[in-house]
Amino acid sequence: MVILTVGAVWGCDYERYAHAAVAREAGLSSAAIEALSAGRASEYLKGDDDVARRFTRALTAEHRVNDALFEEARQTFKERGVLDLIILAGCYDLVSSLLNAFDIPKPT
Repeated sequence: MVILTVGAVWGCDYERYAHAAVAREAGLSSAAIEALSAGRASEYLKGDDDVARRFTRALTAEHRVNDALFEEARQTFKERGVLDLIILAGCYDLVSSLLNAFDIPKPT
């Protein structure tokens, strides 16, 4: 969820391509993967998955997470889980920026 969400924010085709396969292996439906890759909410994401998507989207697209969403993520994932979300999103911000800067396409 996190990496596809970051890839969508960055419009990073390679990131979305590479992690769609991983998401499929993890059991995400094609519809959920498509929605995440397009940067849309999905009715197929519930509970923890939706909290992770909303938190990541706010952090990467808006560069802020409001207090209510932060608290919801903290209740869902505990302090360590929130830190993990932030670190993962930040790492893939960097990866996506590099892939886009060097115009790395998805495989054809």
